[in-house]
Amino acid sequence: MGSTAEDLTMVAAGATLVSALVAVIAGVAGVASLSA
Repeated sequence: MGSTAEDLTMVAAGATLVSALVAVIAGVAGVASLSA
């Protein structure tokens, strides 16, 4: 750990996870609003 490349990889992985979570939450909210 400690190298810039590893830091960037960690940040990229975190951003991918966050965006995936947001997409899932938005999808669930959309389905809920449609079915409501």
